[in-house]
Amino acid sequence: MEKAVRDCLHDILQDLTKDELKNFKFKLNGFKLKKGYNNITMGKLEKASPVDLTRYILSYYAQDYGMKVTVDVLKSINKKDLAQKLSETLRPGPADIAVMDTGTKCSEILHREQKRLTEVLKKRPDALLRELQFQAIITAKEHNAWRRNKPEEKVRRSIDKVLHQGEAACQQFLESLKNLPHARPCLNLISEYSLPGEC
Repeated sequence: MEKAVRDCLHDILQDLTKDELKNFKFKLNGFKLKKGYNNITMGKLEKASPVDLTRYILSYYAQDYGMKVTVDVLKSINKKDLAQKLSETLRPGPADIAVMDTGTKCSEILHREQKRLTEVLKKRPDALLRELQFQAIITAKEHNAWRRNKPEEKVRRSIDKVLHQGEAACQQFLESLKNLPHARPCLNLISEYSLPGEC
């Protein structure tokens, strides 16, 4: 995937006219969500720019569900072309699949090294949660709920969530460790593998 999800989403929202963006916000505010998710309040949405809107969508719904919600809302405002474009941009193409096959999958690394990663990351788990929320891997709601857990449990839940989200999320998780100074031992551990892409 050439572009980050955040950039793809922003570009699509940027393509909406002023009236289309207003209609998108209205529909997003009333969108019927899966259990466990809350609608973004109209107070936040009203003055939100495409940058703010991108941040809200990823913060409230995380990456995968946020993309699904965005595609569905775009369809509901008759912007099927942009919905299709967003769906195609985020779907891995043959080149992405070929790269994944050349190295150790990031999910395999997380499975194999979960114990050693947990030992390192549990030293500063709140920094990990903040980074994962910033990267839209976890939602603000998950971040707040998990903050009450013990350090080891915070890391375990984070890794479990990433593994459940799929290969792209696993790769993004491993990439996000570069932003955490205390995670340097993890990077040394990961560098022992032949990794796909930038992972």
